[in-house]
Amino acid sequence: YAEDFYAGKAALTVNRFGNGKAFYVCADFEEALYRDLYHQILAPAGVKTPVKALPDGVEVCSRESEENRWLFLMNFNREPASVGLAEGYKTECVYGDFDGTLQPFSGAVLRVRRM
Repeated sequence: YAEDFYAGKAALTVNRFGNGKAFYVCADFEEALYRDLYHQILAPAGVKTPVKALPDGVEVCSRESEENRWLFLMNFNREPASVGLAEGYKTECVYGDFDGTLQPFSGAVLRVRRM
């Protein structure tokens, strides 16, 4: 930051820890920056995701156990939103309605397994 309260502070930092890295975002960037940043972080790390296309206004988070991976999909749009899932995964909707599309202001939980 160049001025105001945060002058001289970082808007984005990265720290190494062991074999990994921790990124800390200290700003409210435009969504395009996050997409580019995540792509630059995840691809070199070999992280694969079962979601290949995520429209604006849709959020996804995941949780994993030894047996399962869970995707929590949330559509914050006033219109239905299509979420593209990557090939090579078998999904089962365990909460909500999801057929590739999320209805306005709705969510779904998917159990995901590699095929």
